[in-house]
Amino acid sequence: MASGASSVDGIRRAPKRLAGFSDAAAARNRELKRFLFANIYNHPAIAEDRDRSVKCLEELFIYYSGRRGSMPSFYEELAQTEARHVVVCDYIAGMTDQFLLRQHHERFGSSLSGTSTKQRGV
Repeated sequence: MASGASSVDGIRRAPKRLAGFSDAAAARNRELKRFLFANIYNHPAIAEDRDRSVKCLEELFIYYSGRRGSMPSFYEELAQTEARHVVVCDYIAGMTDQFLLRQHHERFGSSLSGTSTKQRGV
């Protein structure tokens, strides 16, 4: 290998990325990203869903981070030996969109404000 890397650790320690686009492909990729952001990702219909999902992610992260026993036992056990915030991120990252929204609804009701009576324990 031209980089001299012979292991995964060697690849991780490489001073620069070992794989990437050619200059022409990178230019086309930038062009595509500009188009997608201008015409799709920032479209109001998409942005509204994205903003709602981000709010749900944030509220669930805070919820799971601050409440022992709130995640399935596998993750709770892992949180005994690993940083809880990392385990919470891993748990949430494994959720489908629908599961995430269902978890949020079960914990906070239909509100996205984070101040529902379920969260406050009322």
